[in-house]
Amino acid sequence: MAGRPGRALDPYAFANNIIIMSLKKEHNGFIISMSSFLRKSRDFSISFRVDRGLVGCSIRWRSCMGMDLAFAEVQTFVSNLVKAKDFYQRVLGLRLVDETQKWLIFDISGTILIIMAGARPRTSAGSYGSESGTVVCFLSADIDRDYAELTSQGVRFFSEITEVPEGRFVGFQDPDGNLLELIQK
Repeated sequence: MAGRPGRALDPYAFANNIIIMSLKKEHNGFIISMSSFLRKSRDFSISFRVDRGLVGCSIRWRSCMGMDLAFAEVQTFVSNLVKAKDFYQRVLGLRLVDETQKWLIFDISGTILIIMAGARPRTSAGSYGSESGTVVCFLSADIDRDYAELTSQGVRFFSEITEVPEGRFVGFQDPDGNLLELIQK
């Protein structure tokens, strides 16, 4: 890839869109960006950030309504950071990148998961998917293996692994009742 940091490379034109790529030095890392300008629909850009050994990916859509939105991070609240750290780091094997007395920050394949203190545990006894809520989904390469491993560590699942046309999934929760899911596509 030729070009100097901070300058866009020559655009590559395709049938219905134009791709522009750039490489830019920022703070302690680099950002590689790719933007597509779709002639009949939406604009989007994808940025990969390498900063202090962490790799992040941002996908930004510019909708027909003019909003410019990007996925930033996932945040969830817990009542006990010590239990949450044990669960997310030891049981799930996530990589802890920062912590304070008020939060834990994990890097999951470039997506940041922030666990914040100060909440009451979820008390609902409804069945999985019967109530409003957000589910944090973890992509599994081998859902049978991961299901067996987590079960052996005391994780309680809502059901057995379910198969749907899009793949397989199984729901579970963290010690505070936050909804989680393993998926395999």
